[in-house]
Amino acid sequence: MNLFYKIIVITLVAFFAVGGFLLLTSKDKAPEGKDLLKITSGYCLADEQVMLFNSKYPDTFLKLTPGCSNAMEILTQIIAGAGPDLIGDLTESNILTYDSAGLFMDLTDIAKTNGVGLDTLADHVRESVTVKYLDRENKLKTKQIAYPTSVQHLFIIYNKSLFDKAGMAYPADDLTWKEYIELAQKLTVRQAGSLAPDVFGAIGVNPLMLIWEFGGAMMNESGTKCTLDSKAVVDAMEFYHKLIHESKAEPIEAQTGMDEQRYRLEQFVAGKVAMLWGSRKMLPELRRAVTLGKGMKIGACLVPRFKDGKRYVNFSVESVAVNPKTKHKKQAIQLLKFLAGKNYAESFRITPNGLSGNKTYWNEVTLSNPSFSWEKDINRIALQSVKYTRMRRRCYFIPATFLMKSFQETRFRIATSPNMTRSDIKQELKKLTQKINTKIQATINREKYSKKLYDTLQ
Repeated sequence: MNLFYKIIVITLVAFFAVGGFLLLTSKDKAPEGKDLLKITSGYCLADEQVMLFNSKYPDTFLKLTPGCSNAMEILTQIIAGAGPDLIGDLTESNILTYDSAGLFMDLTDIAKTNGVGLDTLADHVRESVTVKYLDRENKLKTKQIAYPTSVQHLFIIYNKSLFDKAGMAYPADDLTWKEYIELAQKLTVRQAGSLAPDVFGAIGVNPLMLIWEFGGAMMNESGTKCTLDSKAVVDAMEFYHKLIHESKAEPIEAQTGMDEQRYRLEQFVAGKVAMLWGSRKMLPELRRAVTLGKGMKIGACLVPRFKDGKRYVNFSVESVAVNPKTKHKKQAIQLLKFLAGKNYAESFRITPNGLSGNKTYWNEVTLSNPSFSWEKDINRIALQSVKYTRMRRRCYFIPATFLMKSFQETRFRIATSPNMTRSDIKQELKKLTQKINTKIQATINREKYSKKLYDTLQ
């Protein structure tokens, strides 16, 4: 494509991006006497939380404005003066991409003076809302660019009713892999000749946590090299393969169709899964199942570990950042202060989307909802899971989506290939590692800044 046509295409993309956003927001008006505060989001805040903010700050009218799907669209809107005040729904999969496009205000100093600094966050959460960068003197610095709207920690939710029906004791909080596998096998109900069980003993094993328990990692400590071809990772993925095809303690996705969390949750609520790897984010659906009188009783325990081994828990953070071009900086900071406050933390009793960001309110008193007394076990285990958390090491040189998609494709091949040997698994991981490292090398060869950052991090 020659330069003229490239200019035409870029111009049209920008025109329709701005036009589309203006069409979506043309009716976005605050009530008289209030400042309109817009945040791009489909789900980072519940309606009840938006109403709570608006009642606490009567001069401001917060409004979620879904429709901005990627960094280029939002950047184009900001340049055109039509951008949002805040960018929501930020996760580890997109936060670096958005930051590299210049979409975030540096909150480092503002956050400290307004009570929304890193000191309000648990250690493992801090990296999720910060980025490393080189200053003008090529010195490595860290800046805060967001504040969490929710934090999710993985644990196991189990259906007590299925345990009772099988005449089995509930799992201990401190579950080992040996115990987990035995429970999953005994709780699996399969009719003779059936391709799939009527009840799955367990679903949702997280291979990344297995990799950590075997001593491996996706990336080296500096995030400059993929290490998925290490012996520890091969050991972990071989165990994962045996878990599916030998122990039968984890179903084959192609067999169940439950490759996404929401489908697994639907099956759990329907009484077809005994143990489900999940988080507090599942509570709204679980509440409906219990309240509708389906006879379901629910408990929770920690994810398994190997005997005498260390437990690791994966977690995720959703956060919000401020548009550096916002005309409502004061109101945007008010929202961050609201997210760090007690009222917001207590709203998670009603809208249980994990935990709020501020670690001060990570306690059972804050989370407890008297209308759902059975949630006590879930809240207790969710809080216990915090001390086992570990963050996936970041790589600043490839999109996180590319890294995870590539890993998931390899994981899927391993999971759905019954006859795959250890040698086959090793070869799959070697190819994956080469693919990722080749992509990293291409980035540092192409971009001078990335090369400088790469050399500094090593």
